[in-house]
Amino acid sequence: MPAIPIVVPLHHSGGKLKDNSEFRYFLRSLEQNFKEEFEVFVISRSLPSWSRGVNHIYHKWGLKSAIRIAAERFPEGFFWCYDDTFLVRETTVDEMKVTAARTNWLKVETSWARGLEQIKDRLTKEGYKAWDYSRPDGVYWFDKGMVDEGFSDWPNMKGKFPW
Repeated sequence: MPAIPIVVPLHHSGGKLKDNSEFRYFLRSLEQNFKEEFEVFVISRSLPSWSRGVNHIYHKWGLKSAIRIAAERFPEGFFWCYDDTFLVRETTVDEMKVTAARTNWLKVETSWARGLEQIKDRLTKEGYKAWDYSRPDGVYWFDKGMVDEGFSDWPNMKGKFPW
């Protein structure tokens, strides 16, 4: 079985702590707890100077265009993980494909949350149960078909909506 691609978008400023330390902890958690063969691909302007054993996909724009690049590169599927995600126990591919979600929605206080509310309202209007996959941040499994459908289904995906 080929190595599972794990794609991590990194912000050029070094993340929340400005030194990419969250990414370092994420890599450690993968090494310790992901029980499958994997390969990490960082999608960003540059790699942290300390990084070893990860692949770089150059990209300097936003998350939505980055996920499209990842889908083109790994059409059969890939894990999309943020640098502040951590595996805290032994985890298999099948377990990691189950995305954590909340059934109760949190209070809307940010523009990001307002975008999520619009998505929730649309799903509810169309008769779907709306789950909040944004909180907690998690690991997400995508393939090219899923990404293409997400962008083609709703023209406003080209705007500032959360993906």
